[in-house]
Amino acid sequence: MKITEEDNKILDQFRGKLNTTEKQIELAVRKLKYYEDSSDAEIEKAVKRIDEKLKIINSEYMQWFEILLAFVFAVARLYGSDWNIDIPSKDEAIRNGRRSNAIPNNYINAYEN
Repeated sequence: MKITEEDNKILDQFRGKLNTTEKQIELAVRKLKYYEDSSDAEIEKAVKRIDEKLKIINSEYMQWFEILLAFVFAVARLYGSDWNIDIPSKDEAIRNGRRSNAIPNNYINAYEN
């Protein structure tokens, strides 16, 4: 967990910067207290790990079908509120194609005498 927290500090620093080099990452790693007493091999390993994560983060972008789906759902939401679909539930009686609004016999009204 501690390594992940330290990696996230570096990732937050370089997120969105597409031209980040391993040398820049190495300088940032060497400034962290967590890596003060680390050997060059450990720092190099951390730099490669952070660089791989950074490439994944910086390569994320929205796909064309995600934009299309967002547009379709937005249009459906705008015009969908006018749609009146009246589907009776399983237990309701259907009379003339409409749901029954009758109160069931076991309904107890607290205000009745």
